[in-house]
Amino acid sequence: LPRDDSDASEQLLSLAGDAEDGTKEALAPAEAFKSLDQVGEIATTIFAHLKQCYMAQYEAKELDDEGIYFVMEALESGSDFMNQDHSGREKASVIEAALQSEFFRLRHVLPIPVDKFGRMVVKHQTSFIIGYYARNDVFHRMLTTFESLSGFIRAHEMLIEQVKKDGRLKNTKVLQSPIDMAKREYRHWASQFPGVAKTHRVLVSTRRLVFEKQKKIQEAFESGLLIEGDVVNMQENLKRLMAKLQALRFDPWVANNKGRFWGTS
Repeated sequence: LPRDDSDASEQLLSLAGDAEDGTKEALAPAEAFKSLDQVGEIATTIFAHLKQCYMAQYEAKELDDEGIYFVMEALESGSDFMNQDHSGREKASVIEAALQSEFFRLRHVLPIPVDKFGRMVVKHQTSFIIGYYARNDVFHRMLTTFESLSGFIRAHEMLIEQVKKDGRLKNTKVLQSPIDMAKREYRHWASQFPGVAKTHRVLVSTRRLVFEKQKKIQEAFESGLLIEGDVVNMQENLKRLMAKLQALRFDPWVANNKGRFWGTS
């Protein structure tokens, strides 16, 4: 089960800003670096915002316990990359490289069954007795993988919108490459384990529906269409539903896949 290891080419940043009149005109990169020393500042802002995005997803139940663990570990790797000595490199390329480093670390720590033991587990999914445990393990590994990758993608897409509002980084294309790599990784493993990928997509869609329902209930309450007692009951029902969704990855009936093989081969 090979990975897609296509490397994205580095792209230069264009920094902007005029400290005196606040205009939006782009400065030459060298001038911007000299006047504001923005590379470090922007990188700090970027990684702080990514952390906020991950935590917001976790609090909104869009990212489970294992997913938040893996993306936060990867985020730390990208932040550490920024603190290394990058003498001799184009300063503008360092941010993109740091974000790519975050993705590569995420891919490295995810429980994708590509090691010797993982491949053996995949192979023995239909074996007598141990097949049940193998199917559960493969389901858990791949659901965690899809959960983490989708959380990574959402956070980085939100990052682009925030950076556009910030205005200091004009060329947001440098932020796109880790998103593209994560999407390729998701598609690759979705083609290898389509059943688990479908389960994850249904899970994500249902979470969004629950979230939208919660918002509509709150809006109806604020507009006087619902009384407080009704709101409490509805919200409790939605909380119970969300708890069931979060427990899905531990459901042995779902993970057993009716005794069938997870994967295409």
